[in-house]
Amino acid sequence: MTERGKVLFKEHEKRHKQWEKRDMQFLSRYSKEETDTILKFMQEFNVYLDEQIEQYITDGRESTESR
Repeated sequence: MTERGKVLFKEHEKRHKQWEKRDMQFLSRYSKEETDTILKFMQEFNVYLDEQIEQYITDGRESTESR
């Protein structure tokens, strides 16, 4: 890795830790049960979005192929 790459990597690591600390402070206001519900929702929503993206890509291929 170049020197510039090392500097960027360290800066990214530093900021990531700051974001993680900030986010944990935010999430600490919720109970374990609430965070479990939030996590479940986020996981299911990500699956849903992945399916929507895949459908969009598939629909785009089909319309391109029918030209």
